[in-house]
Amino acid sequence: MRKLWIAFSIYLLVRLVLSLQSPNYSDDVSYYTLRQIDHISMTGKPIIHDDLFSGERHFIMLPFYYYLMAFFGMFLPTVALKIVNNIFASLIVLAVYLLAKRIIKNENIAFICSMLAALFPLYLKVTLNSLSPLSIAVPGSIFLIYLFLDIEKNLAGLIWVTIFLVLNSTTSFILVLSILFFIFLNYIYQRDYSKLHLEYAVFFMTFLLWVIFLLFKNNFQAHGFSLFREQLPYLGNVDLHSLMQSLGLIPLSLGMYSVYLYIVKKTNENITMIISVFFSSSILLALKLISSETGVLFLSISLIILFGQFLRDLMLNLEKSKISARQDIIVYGIAALVFLTIIPGMFFLDKPYTESYLAGFRWINNTPRGSTVLGLPKEGSLIAYLGERKSMIDTQYLTIDDASVRFDDVNAFYDSRFRINALRTLDKYDADYFIVSKDLDDLNLSFTLKDPCFAIAYKGEIEVYERKCDIDED
Repeated sequence: MRKLWIAFSIYLLVRLVLSLQSPNYSDDVSYYTLRQIDHISMTGKPIIHDDLFSGERHFIMLPFYYYLMAFFGMFLPTVALKIVNNIFASLIVLAVYLLAKRIIKNENIAFICSMLAALFPLYLKVTLNSLSPLSIAVPGSIFLIYLFLDIEKNLAGLIWVTIFLVLNSTTSFILVLSILFFIFLNYIYQRDYSKLHLEYAVFFMTFLLWVIFLLFKNNFQAHGFSLFREQLPYLGNVDLHSLMQSLGLIPLSLGMYSVYLYIVKKTNENITMIISVFFSSSILLALKLISSETGVLFLSISLIILFGQFLRDLMLNLEKSKISARQDIIVYGIAALVFLTIIPGMFFLDKPYTESYLAGFRWINNTPRGSTVLGLPKEGSLIAYLGERKSMIDTQYLTIDDASVRFDDVNAFYDSRFRINALRTLDKYDADYFIVSKDLDDLNLSFTLKDPCFAIAYKGEIEVYERKCDIDED
């Protein structure tokens, strides 16, 4: 246990050193979070009606993370929120260790699993320089599964963790579906399970649906079942190749082998729970009911623990073989090889936005109050938070009734080859300014329309253009 606390302390220290090299964040989600934190700190309430949006839009969110960060924001400067966020995110080391130790019954392999999960590049990407509810949702979900596997002893704690997670993010859908899978598989295998498991599953599902319908009822009426998609027009696709690149061939293949082994040939109640997480994540990803990042995170953590179970099974088999004296070398050699495969991905994490990049968004504050600025979805929250001007789209798609239309309009605008088409889009959203940045390359877009109607108002790492003529002058 001492080794675990040392590893946790080093891991947290390294995260803080990397994160605090810049006071800036690496994604637009963080700046949306900062908007909510500032508003909660000033008024005690989150932003509901968004005045910095071109059109009618009301924010809806699960509030726990924003209120928690706003509480710390009352005593700490904005940059110190990175410290708080990284402390929460670092709890994945303890959470995975406890869960893996309970399932695998081997401290060393549990420690390997915890380090693999903590160093997983995608997890670092969404939690290192980002203010994201996933910093609480991922470790918290693992703790919930750990408590659920010994529900008789941990019922009170399990209920509290459930309430916090349901109020934190929509990742609870993965958990409730996993628990239903767990009960179903136990029924198929004719294994006894505690009546508490079923009662808790009913409570979890009822409470989750009640909260979702209470907060999202108006949007549910507008979007129907597409409400449960975190990003309506653009979720991203996940296939076996992308998953292999994200997790690595060895833990992916050996983890999936454990899925096959414990579904077809062996039975283990605790492993069944992890397999249930694997299946629920896969189904929700395939149906695009969760974002690709969230789905891959949960899918990968389940495969990491299943990979740990493979190492444990291998160790037990080697004990009976003629090379039993070298079992540790073989098992830990495989683990070391896996670490070598994920380390390169840690060098390609998203870096915090540079000051020169953010300076362009701060300059937008010089435009007339009430102006609307057209930009890419990932730039919308920066326009609103730093520029304090209206955006016509951002990545909070769920709160935008015509998100798909706006998404297509933005792409069409930047691909415009004729002035009349560009002016029509600007007129549609009453926008007098638009942004041209290197982020266009990520979407294979490029603004090449050169016209006296569009004059550069600011030139830096981003360019801000001002419209100089109306559509009827064309």
